Amino acid sequence: GFMKKEGFSYFSIFLIRVSIGLIFFWFGLDKLIHPLLWLGWIPKTILNIIPFSGNNFIYILGVVELVLGVLLIIGFLVRIVALFTALHLIGVIVSIGFNDVTVRDF
Repeated sequence: GFMKKEGFSYFSIFLIRVSIGLIFFWFGLDKLIHPLLWLGWIPKTILNIIPFSGNNFIYILGVVELVLGVLLIIGFLVRIVALFTALHLIGVIVSIGFNDVTVRDF
């Protein structure tokens, strides 16, 4: 069996890490494939202050999410990457508010 570490098995931690990584990877990939569907979720105030187009912003978010997902999946710098994923999710909550979509994403 798997060794225990602080009450959780290594397999449980691995499974959670890879699952969250796959979710970030999928959402990032979807942003690259369907940027217009995601553009509607970006508040106008953010679109007005970024120095590039909304589509480019979606593409950047997609690439960032893909990279975060891959890093979680492969287990590289997990704690630092987890911090960035948490900050990203906080940014989503702050920008679009706390609603059914943000609860689902969180």
